[in-house]
Amino acid sequence: MKTQSDSTRRFRSWLVSRIQLRKHFVAGLVIVVPIWITFLAANLVFRLTRDVSYWIAKVIIRSRLTDPLLDRWGLDAHDLLQGGFEALPLSFQWSIGLFAALLMILLLTILGFVTANVLGQRIVRFGESIVARVPFMKVIYTATKQVVGMIAGGGTRPS
Repeated sequence: MKTQSDSTRRFRSWLVSRIQLRKHFVAGLVIVVPIWITFLAANLVFRLTRDVSYWIAKVIIRSRLTDPLLDRWGLDAHDLLQGGFEALPLSFQWSIGLFAALLMILLLTILGFVTANVLGQRIVRFGESIVARVPFMKVIYTATKQVVGMIAGGGTRPS
């Protein structure tokens, strides 16, 4: 015969296992979500830097210097310009991406050097004052600046 305490014990056991299951699920989320967001952000930055430097690749491809290389790969410059990066061999796609990342690091370093002086700080403050006048942009810019400031550490921001 089942007693009240048996059903109560089973209910408590079920409740505890449900709570533990939820706790483990949330712990898994806490591990995976930051990694996933970091991966997405790195992928976005890599693609943006590659696309920003695409104009440099177009200039190089249109020059006559790359004709022997394109001939060796069996590519036509016109087809390559139409097909984009996907028409290139994979190793060259990675080379362009690496070049783009290095170019972005160089440009950010130069920008940091320029904004470290008095004139650069004035330009940054002027730009921030313009952004501060647009309500939606002000919220996004301020929040982003705070997050980047926390990641980069104090004293490394231009203003």
